Amino acid sequence: DARKAIEETKKEVKSCGFDVNTDFILKTCLFLFNDNIKFQIKNFKVDMIKKFEDNWDRIDDSIVAAFNLLKSWGFDELNLTSKNAVIPIVFYIYTKGIETEITKPTYNEDEKEQIRKWLCLSLLKKVFGGQSDTILTKIKSVMNETEEKGFPFKDIKEAFKGNPTKNLYLTSDYIDSLLHTDINDSYCYSILSLLYAHLDYNNKRFHKDHLHPKSYFTGLRKKDDMDEETYKFYKDKANYNSVVNLQLLNGYVNESKNATSLKEWVEKNKIDKKFQLIPENVSLDIKDFKIFIKEREALLKKRLLEVVGYVDDNVEEN
Repeated sequence: DARKAIEETKKEVKSCGFDVNTDFILKTCLFLFNDNIKFQIKNFKVDMIKKFEDNWDRIDDSIVAAFNLLKSWGFDELNLTSKNAVIPIVFYIYTKGIETEITKPTYNEDEKEQIRKWLCLSLLKKVFGGQSDTILTKIKSVMNETEEKGFPFKDIKEAFKGNPTKNLYLTSDYIDSLLHTDINDSYCYSILSLLYAHLDYNNKRFHKDHLHPKSYFTGLRKKDDMDEETYKFYKDKANYNSVVNLQLLNGYVNESKNATSLKEWVEKNKIDKKFQLIPENVSLDIKDFKIFIKEREALLKKRLLEVVGYVDDNVEEN
């Protein structure tokens, strides 16, 4: 029966667009009910298995709710770079008894925003890359001891501040590297999700969209009136195919935008530049692309600073 129940949970998670294995589910169960979450025989004694069995319906609902929540934020199997990052979310949902509430559009947005912010930073800083059991154990300890009413993002962040490889702080140099992440990189969506934290993700799909159309740059040929330095800048993927030239855009809007020039799209549709994180008082003409990218990078860097809280250049990079 246990094997059948676990397989059913895996199918439910699969319907959300994610793949999980039996180890993930068992690790989640241990995280919920045991201080020691290592895969050791002593951790799977009869009394512990009985706890899994007695609470299985809620365990199953909490796991599925967590993945449905991630799906509603636009995450999928490709950009969710660590499944371990989901386990504390399952724990939070289970212990608060909100497995039937948290995926509803009416549920507390501030609370969900703290979870999403923690998830994005955990993925970007590769917190679970190695020693995951130790990291999970410490996170559980913080979550059990916290006095925060919602998801304890600030407490977890503070608890790992002194860890040079697992902290959730962003340095100025680290942000610079993030902003030139390629659109096809599995971490790109997490970066954009942080930048566009103000979007309404409830039951909406957002696409990674080029501001200045990619087709212009890939089709560009050397012209007599363009010097070599400018040509190389336009052809550099780090400038046109990375976060500095990307936005999150509603799927339907993105399909209609297609390869329309940025200037025409903004003017024709009366786009709110501030909302879409497009620099104001800067030319959107493609001939001024170099100036645009410089201003956009500065704007995005400032935006990340606002979302994360502050940049700490005294925290060592990982």
